[in-house]
Amino acid sequence: MIQRSKNLVGETLAYILNSVLNRPVHDALLLYHALAETSEDRTDLLVSRLVRFYWEPRHLERVKAAHRAKYGTRLEKAVAEGTKGEFGEFCRRLALGEEQ
Repeated sequence: MIQRSKNLVGETLAYILNSVLNRPVHDALLLYHALAETSEDRTDLLVSRLVRFYWEPRHLERVKAAHRAKYGTRLEKAVAEGTKGEFGEFCRRLALGEEQ
């Protein structure tokens, strides 16, 4: 990961380069933040990210591995713990990559 800069241009450049250099880790971080915001009624962010990964199964597997390595828990478990009800089941299935 590239070191943080003290200015906005440096921060923006670091963000872009980190996402290009290690996309699965970057996407795992985005999912982590989306799960944190789910309780604040920002479910659209979580759904959009999960749907995007769902349609790229190989990338989804890489994101799952990156999430497990970075946060010490399986993505499916984190999604199940961060969501509830039918919405939670929907998100969990997206995270699993299941077709129905």
